[in-house]
Amino acid sequence: MIETSVVLLAFALFLSLAVERVMEIVRAWEKYYEAKNNTHEKWNRRALKIRANADAQLNNIRSNNFTLVQLFLSRYFVYQDSGQGKVIAISADAVRTTCVSAFYKLIAIALGILLAFVFDIDLFALVMSLHPNENKLDSIIEKYAWLQWMAIPATGIAIGLGSGPLHKIITALERARKNRSQVTS
Repeated sequence: MIETSVVLLAFALFLSLAVERVMEIVRAWEKYYEAKNNTHEKWNRRALKIRANADAQLNNIRSNNFTLVQLFLSRYFVYQDSGQGKVIAISADAVRTTCVSAFYKLIAIALGILLAFVFDIDLFALVMSLHPNENKLDSIIEKYAWLQWMAIPATGIAIGLGSGPLHKIITALERARKNRSQVTS
């Protein structure tokens, strides 16, 4: 007989894969729309706004935070610095890539949370079912009641982030089960 926790875990993995595939289809449609409607000017305007905001920030901050702003710009946007605290250019393509990626990741997380609520999937309950004899986890959840409120949204976030993070959770749970069986034998 298959354990309920295994079925729940398999279903959560299925949902995470489904969310990934749906987001890939939506992204492909969006790329087609952008190519057909030539939306480059929109991203150029957005890059100019970011450049103006970055220049204003660089002019207003102290020298010790200057490298923090430069680090942020270099991490998320391809940019050139004039060496005098002025941003010369920010890549519109990098702005587009960053904004679109963040937008779709947020949509996927929201979809994952919605699915977790609809199907009442709770990975914390799964962990507790794998460790029925340990009162430590029960006492932690009883002590911090807000964890019960966060269980389903946290599961939804894991589903929305995709199969990679969910696979890491599965691996950790599998490792915990093996460690538990080695301790009891």
